[in-house]
Amino acid sequence: MAAPQIVDDSFQKDFKDAVAGALDSSLDYLVYYPAVVKSDNGDNTYDVICDNKALGEFSGLQKIPLRVGLPGTTVVVPVGSRVLVGFEEGNPSQPIICLFSAGTSMTEVAIGAAAVALAKAQEALDALEAIQTAFDAHVHPTAATGPPSVATPVPSVIPLSTNVSYQAAIAVLSTTKLKGE
Repeated sequence: MAAPQIVDDSFQKDFKDAVAGALDSSLDYLVYYPAVVKSDNGDNTYDVICDNKALGEFSGLQKIPLRVGLPGTTVVVPVGSRVLVGFEEGNPSQPIICLFSAGTSMTEVAIGAAAVALAKAQEALDALEAIQTAFDAHVHPTAATGPPSVATPVPSVIPLSTNVSYQAAIAVLSTTKLKGE
């Protein structure tokens, strides 16, 4: 005996179609979309192109604000970086950039009023590491008890490559400033 059918097939199909139609458009804006940064507008907004072309008019977005999740913090994201775009409160008129792909390098990070130029900071660290290496390799003759021995040779000058690194470190450190100074 066949199970009794409470609702006819046409009503069930119409109901499913109505629910699917109501949900389809609103659910599109409750997920994150991978995108690539096309340009930096200089005001913490970016132009991006979303990978998902099904977004239609929203696949190419302009002047999208970047949200990093820490009040008073801004970052500069290089053009070509991979990001995720979402829509605040699921509203298609309020797109935001809110996450970065692994390996994305920021060129500047500002926390509160202070900003650190990361590229310059890395140059300074590299130069200081070269100075540390030269310092660690520097030797002095030592006085020893017992019969005389040949002294350990001491270079009369610091090798040119180390000297250049030292000059580079001084130059980098003298030009690196915090924003707001």
